[in-house]
Amino acid sequence: MVLNLKKIDLSDVTLVIIDDYGDNLTKNNIRYIINEGINNFALENIQFGDVIEVTPFGNHSHINFEPGQKGYSKFCVKELPFLIKTKYYLIQQWDGFIINPQKWSSDFFEYEYIGGGHTLQCGGFSLRKTKDMIYIAEHSDDSVCDDEFEDGYYSRFFNSKKDSPPPFEYSFKVPFDWPNTPSSVTERFCSFLTPNLNAFGFHFNGDNDFDYLDYYKITNKFTDSELVKIGEYIKEREIRWQ
Repeated sequence: MVLNLKKIDLSDVTLVIIDDYGDNLTKNNIRYIINEGINNFALENIQFGDVIEVTPFGNHSHINFEPGQKGYSKFCVKELPFLIKTKYYLIQQWDGFIINPQKWSSDFFEYEYIGGGHTLQCGGFSLRKTKDMIYIAEHSDDSVCDDEFEDGYYSRFFNSKKDSPPPFEYSFKVPFDWPNTPSSVTERFCSFLTPNLNAFGFHFNGDNDFDYLDYYKITNKFTDSELVKIGEYIKEREIRWQ
């Protein structure tokens, strides 16, 4: 029997992939191999309204930003929102991506920004509401993210004291239920703080208690030899966090 599985309709969402492959600007880069696999997995299962790939090999290869975390963060806050033509955009990267398309839930749309985590909403796998990100971009000065990552900047809007960055007042609808983390919508959206192969997606956090390779295996997009290389690369990344 052949199952007729329909794609999930996320035509209001743009899939965004960002990676400069700064360490190895070739298609032999393991991150390129990963991105090819996970992006194909996402597009086979979900109908997005648009796809933006800001990589040397993507459909927005002409975009350049200052190397390093500062350049990436400023691009995400100050420039990326203006490239989006849909109501929302989903950022995924080599270390944070969709693993269970069928776990998508429409209540993820209830938040202006949702990533994995609680008081810090990770940015590497996150869903954002475009008009709100544009508002923030327009009201942020050029020094934004000089001293912090972009997800840290955005996460200040989740502060219970409503401690929004100056010069404007703004607060997100908080998507986590601290300390009741198991029931948190962020736990269903993204496996980040605790292992969860049943979430919609996941994001790497450097915790050695995670078997991160399981998240790559679940897509069925990688050969055994590719999984070996991915495992080796994950170990390198974990060491950096120690």
